[in-house]
Amino acid sequence: MQTQTKGLIHKPSQKERILQILQDREGRWVDGMVFENLQPRITQSKARLFELKEEGYEIESRFIEGKNWKEYRLKAKDTLF
Repeated sequence: MQTQTKGLIHKPSQKERILQILQDREGRWVDGMVFENLQPRITQSKARLFELKEEGYEIESRFIEGKNWKEYRLKAKDTLF
């Protein structure tokens, strides 16, 4: 997803692309290989996920049974009423 502002095209960073995927899944698990298979590829997804966590996003991970990689999900923010 590219956006255009005043003649400039903004290409989303790898971190922005990962965050968008996690947000689109609305709390459901995302297979970590999804990031590797995107075009263009996200080759350092673990580093980008770490950066998102450092920025305060609550991202859970767990190993996929029978696989050698993880899946991830963005925890929903608690809402106050």
